[in-house]
Amino acid sequence: MTKILVTGGSGLIGKALQYYVFHSEEESQNTENEWIFLSSKDLNLLNEDNTINYLENVRPDIVIHLAARVGGLYNNMNNNELMFIDNMKMNLNIIQACEKVGVKRFVSVLSTCIFPNAPPSLPLTEDMIHSGPPHSSNEGYSMAKRMLEVQSRLSKMESICLIPTNLFGPYDNFAIEDAHVIPALIHKCYLARKEGRPFKVAGSGKAVRQFLYNGDMASILYWAVLKKDNVKNNHEMYICAPDESDEVTIETVARIIASKMEYPLEFDVSYTEGQQKKTASNQKLLKEMSGLTFSPFERKLHDTIDWFIANYNVVRR
Repeated sequence: MTKILVTGGSGLIGKALQYYVFHSEEESQNTENEWIFLSSKDLNLLNEDNTINYLENVRPDIVIHLAARVGGLYNNMNNNELMFIDNMKMNLNIIQACEKVGVKRFVSVLSTCIFPNAPPSLPLTEDMIHSGPPHSSNEGYSMAKRMLEVQSRLSKMESICLIPTNLFGPYDNFAIEDAHVIPALIHKCYLARKEGRPFKVAGSGKAVRQFLYNGDMASILYWAVLKKDNVKNNHEMYICAPDESDEVTIETVARIIASKMEYPLEFDVSYTEGQQKKTASNQKLLKEMSGLTFSPFERKLHDTIDWFIANYNVVRR
């Protein structure tokens, strides 16, 4: 029996992974894996003693570390120090506990915000993450995630760091002030339509991003945990991104949302927009994960909007 422990099991990626595991034909026929999905209610990773005690009792073989304090652009700008402190504590505690109980493979999720604000070139590749400071708007979160890569690499466990581009999908946090761009825009448009007020998008909308559906990220995680045979030099990193040609502007995203909800929109150019472009390369991942395909962005954005509306009373907002 292989025991797989997942922190952050109730979040955007954790819920998608749960769905993948419990609805996958491959995994449904597998009786040798035991999956344990944890939320912050089950284990407070900010507490070192609790983290060690929990892992000593469970004794997992593999740990997938998804838990983090996260937020959108303005949440990061207003809470940079807290983002750094809490994420550093969680990462340190879980890795130390994993090493103490003999975890064999540690898989964690970083973010493309860890890359330099002024990278040597585009597209971004895995070897660039420490080649300059990140954008100041999310420095606290970015540096904590960079240090997660460093500690993973220095540990004696097999470690795999996955670096997704902007994630979206069902089970996201749709709180307008704290959420990432897609869930924030969805909720903002929904309320504007409901209350009959303007749907205003912060910024010009010209910034471009690669948006990754959380269901696609779940399939990549499953591969990293159970299907990847060897880890070169005990540590590897993979950017998880749709193709560069699938990059879209924030304006395009906002217009799809407005069209789906049949409501007009306008742009408020007085707001800052963060980085304008941070195109990332998926070539390393594609070379190793054969058969990987990415979901059509617009269709999955429509699905996410439908899910949000159908579950409005229970979504995180």
